[in-house]
Amino acid sequence: MSTYRESSLTFMLQTYLLFLGALPCVGQQDDFDSLLRQAVLDSETRLGFILVVPDLGRYPPGSRFDPVEGLCTKEAVPFLIHVLLEGPDWTEPEMLTGSGGMYPHIARCYAALCLGAIKDSRAFEPLVQTLQHGDYLGGKYTITNPEKKDHDIRSYAAIALGLLGDQRAVDPLIEQLPKTGNVHIAYSLARLGDIKAIPPIIEYGFRYDPTAHREIHRCLEELTGTRVQFEFDRNYRCTDPMFPELGWMSKAEVYKRHWQYWQAGNGYRYAKEQFEPYYPEWRRSLKQSLLQKMLAGRVVVMPELMDKLEAEGEVILPAIDRLVGRFIKPPNQALTRSMVNNWWNRNKHKWSELVVGGLNSLGTVGL
Repeated sequence: MSTYRESSLTFMLQTYLLFLGALPCVGQQDDFDSLLRQAVLDSETRLGFILVVPDLGRYPPGSRFDPVEGLCTKEAVPFLIHVLLEGPDWTEPEMLTGSGGMYPHIARCYAALCLGAIKDSRAFEPLVQTLQHGDYLGGKYTITNPEKKDHDIRSYAAIALGLLGDQRAVDPLIEQLPKTGNVHIAYSLARLGDIKAIPPIIEYGFRYDPTAHREIHRCLEELTGTRVQFEFDRNYRCTDPMFPELGWMSKAEVYKRHWQYWQAGNGYRYAKEQFEPYYPEWRRSLKQSLLQKMLAGRVVVMPELMDKLEAEGEVILPAIDRLVGRFIKPPNQALTRSMVNNWWNRNKHKWSELVVGGLNSLGTVGL
């Protein structure tokens, strides 16, 4: 009995250590702590607490981040998780009270971003925990700097989950959309690329401050694969080239109206209007220029492609590969019919939720 108990405890300990990975030695911990201190001090002097690179209009939208050398390795993950959840183990008054007590909090924000950038699966649960319940650790640290409200740890956890790239983060992020005005949640959902995020972003994202509507629009462009060039006049009114029937709109309302109209079935209608006339021409010639026009409606037209796959066979595979191949297969691997069918069976329910009332109510078969 004793031998069994000892072997069980040994197995449990080995399993736990495998989960943690290699534990840093005391020397490594000191090195990590020293690097983190310097990163925090540098972030104040150079970036004023902004720890991420501005977006600059790139796709996917959202901030970029590169950890300092030495805090970008998997060996640093246990240390960074500890800092994220419990704060740094600093005792020096200058590190606890400097900048109105912000240094320990900025250390936690920095640790979150490092964990996302390292892309280690051990970071997933701590980051989700922080996204859902993160606070300022008021029982341990005193922050008097009024700027703390601009640096909610949950925002950094949201950014980090997008950087981490773990698809399990989609549901926790969607869950937070109606609870916060945090555009970083939408950024990370766009980066993760799951179309199930489109309806909740349309529903809740445009309840945020209107100054964020353009960023919400860019997240939706990324998720749907569309790009819309609104046309503005000298009075900052604009028209929607995809839906000209909406007429002239103010700049403040155009993004919200476009996506609500898109979701009400008109995005699917537009996609079919582009697909149907070009498909026969593309089928005969297989020209890339025609393929681009045929897929102008982008992701919402996927059910039409599946109907063609069933009815006409593998000739439609290049179109499916162009549209969603990156979600189905590894890079540089040929797409097969069985790959597509297996993927579609797991994901087709998401397309039924893309428009109000579902695609079937608009006449789509195959769902």
